[in-house]
Amino acid sequence: MKQQESWVKVTVKIDTSVTPSEEIAGILASELVVPVLEIDGNLTIYLPGEDYFDKLSQCLRKLQGIVSLESDRYQDRMWEEEWKKFIKPVRVGKRIVVRPSWHSIETRPDDIEIMIDPEMAFGTGHHETTQLCLEWLEQFTDSTSSTNELSLLDVGTGSGILAIGAAKMGFGLVVGIDIDPMAILCARKNAVSNDVLEEVFWVAGSLDALRSKFDVVIANIQSGVLCSMAESLVAVLKDSSKSRIILSGILTHQATVVEMTYAALGCKKLSKKVKGEWCCIAFGWSSKARESVHGADK
Repeated sequence: MKQQESWVKVTVKIDTSVTPSEEIAGILASELVVPVLEIDGNLTIYLPGEDYFDKLSQCLRKLQGIVSLESDRYQDRMWEEEWKKFIKPVRVGKRIVVRPSWHSIETRPDDIEIMIDPEMAFGTGHHETTQLCLEWLEQFTDSTSSTNELSLLDVGTGSGILAIGAAKMGFGLVVGIDIDPMAILCARKNAVSNDVLEEVFWVAGSLDALRSKFDVVIANIQSGVLCSMAESLVAVLKDSSKSRIILSGILTHQATVVEMTYAALGCKKLSKKVKGEWCCIAFGWSSKARESVHGADK
């Protein structure tokens, strides 16, 4: 664990009638690459140093619905220790249990236990977007007899929670990729804790660094990024009617734009699941589907 010279606890109060707190939390977590805790509609953020506070302030100035910002600065403390008390074990789906290393929980024989210490990376298992992805993975693996023959790419892996979950659910090849090297370091630590270090490959960089295509691509980011990355995400899918692309980090009112963006590339919506203000959309894809879409345009 890295000791900071100083750290800042920030409480952001939000007028949810203007902007949902979940939307602001998603934006800040993505921009700052730190855990953002939603408590009673307000956000609590622990920042490792003044530079992060300055970046947070810049982000907030671009957002609507911010009522106030309160901050406390501390010296010679480990910032992780303070927010640890908020991260508790959580059950997801039918059999998934996500917990930090400092908490134990009684599990059932068929439970899939994922131990995650997020540190500076996004993904604790508490946010609806992460839970939706884990639930999709659970349902997919329960209905697929040959999961071990399938490959999966986790884009924007953060803490590695989805890649690690996929490995524990039996996917053959799992790759977690993130543009933030610190996130990859965190994900690798979590892979060690879950005894799946040899089952998951970690890549620090962009999708251009990949030389393989995948049966399943899962991306829990945010709708604007998912739309801007659409062609790149589809490009790393295998050309198969069995290929799946799973997108989360999407507020329900943003779903139509995401669906239209991917439909234009030949993706067929297979399912959409909603939890709170968020949704997860699963698409199928193949080059034949893409040809039929572009053929209809001519």
